[in-house]
Amino acid sequence: MSGIRETQAPAWPRWGSLEPGKAVRRRSDIYVGCVVFIHDVNNRVYLRQHSGPDPRHFFVPREVIGETSRSWIVGWSGRGEKHPKGAPVHLFGLDDVEDALWVSEHSYRLSQHISRIRDADLLRAIAKLAGFTP
Repeated sequence: MSGIRETQAPAWPRWGSLEPGKAVRRRSDIYVGCVVFIHDVNNRVYLRQHSGPDPRHFFVPREVIGETSRSWIVGWSGRGEKHPKGAPVHLFGLDDVEDALWVSEHSYRLSQHISRIRDADLLRAIAKLAGFTP
């Protein structure tokens, strides 16, 4: 019996030796010594047998171990990896992870729902809200 059971899945996030209270909420809150998340598609966790990987576990905790004038140095397998401070698009805080998962899960269905709307006033309101100008 080599099946995967739901009770065998690791809790998210897998902290290891990191302290959970050190995780930042947003990218803008990053500081040396905090915990951020990296999106790593090679980190796969299957919660149920015969299913795809759980997208939440693609986000792996890493510690910010230093900084330069332009970069954050993030610990990864015993070495540091630089990420630009100006646009740390590959670093996520806890709330950034939740936002990325929500967008990933709902954006396609939402776009399909909007494409079926035939009310011009409602579409104009959505376009204005989204900042779209035809």
